Amino acid sequence: MYSNRLSSSLWKPASDQSDFELMWVRVQSDEHDAIIGAIYHPPKPIYAVADLLCHIDSCLEAIARDVPTALVVLTGDFNGLSDSDVVS
Repeated sequence: MYSNRLSSSLWKPASDQSDFELMWVRVQSDEHDAIIGAIYHPPKPIYAVADLLCHIDSCLEAIARDVPTALVVLTGDFNGLSDSDVVS
């Protein structure tokens, strides 16, 4: 029987860093998993952009290891952060 129920919980990587405004939420149904990242990258960050990109990459590796079949969505306000930098 198919259920329309969803559950959600915060997902935190072991390497979570509070310098970055990035929150991950795991949404589960009976048949699917999704992990949604919400990010705010300020116009004048106090961190190096390369550090943020490394952190996102580390999170994606952890998601692939912990929940390999999950759909991953990264959304938010990237301001001056290039799409190509995030995708690569």
